Amino acid sequence: DNWYLTSALLFGWIMLFCALYVPPLQSLLHTVPLTFDAWLIVIGFGLLNIIFIELLKTAMVRYQR
Repeated sequence: DNWYLTSALLFGWIMLFCALYVPPLQSLLHTVPLTFDAWLIVIGFGLLNIIFIELLKTAMVRYQR
């Protein structure tokens, strides 16, 4: 529904991948490619963040009743 949010999210992910996997940007930004284990950690923390936010939203809705 929200085109701007979707495109901003996609743009952010593309920039992240470029910073990690495009050699000129790697040397400029001093980054290295993430291992599979590191990606699992990043994704895990991202999912925990989403779960925490949804739990807080649920608690706030129940508290307001």
